[in-house]
Amino acid sequence: MSTERTTMTHPLIDAYLTDLERALADADPRERAETLTTVREHISESVGDAPDGARVAQTLTDLGPVELIAAEATPATPPGARAGTGTPAPAADRDLWVPRVALTAAVLSVPLVVLNFLLAAPIALACLVVAIVYLRRRSPQRGLLQATLVASGLTLLATFALLVTHVLAAPNEAGAASPHAGQTVSAAAPLG
Repeated sequence: MSTERTTMTHPLIDAYLTDLERALADADPRERAETLTTVREHISESVGDAPDGARVAQTLTDLGPVELIAAEATPATPPGARAGTGTPAPAADRDLWVPRVALTAAVLSVPLVVLNFLLAAPIALACLVVAIVYLRRRSPQRGLLQATLVASGLTLLATFALLVTHVLAAPNEAGAASPHAGQTVSAAAPLG
């Protein structure tokens, strides 16, 4: 076949087709084969039997970047889908709902501090950890994750403030109710 012979005779054509095959790696196998065959035939027709550097360069320029050709190809499986099912893959699905749940829990933990700060703190801490992990993964929902950091931080600061207030207030309350060291307690004589 002249197509095979032509593609083997010029290094620019070989490099272009290799790059195109790599760019089409995620495409449907049939469409990948059709695209490669079509591009090879076009190159063969354009450059002829004796490809020279200028004609090859112009043909490849006219075809455009391999990424554009590959972008028009149908992917073998949709992005974030399980092969053969069309349903979202767990990791892709998790990337959508986890930041939303973390933000909701972090926002709800802020008023929970007033009711039960010992319950609000672990919730806020868990939300904080989730937000940091997903931010490090470069999640597309950065805004939600940053809001989760802020809400969790507020909850943890409020919890710390309440805890310090309780600790500092505890000795004063205990001191007023119990005698100081060295003092004796006298029992009052019963009336009557």
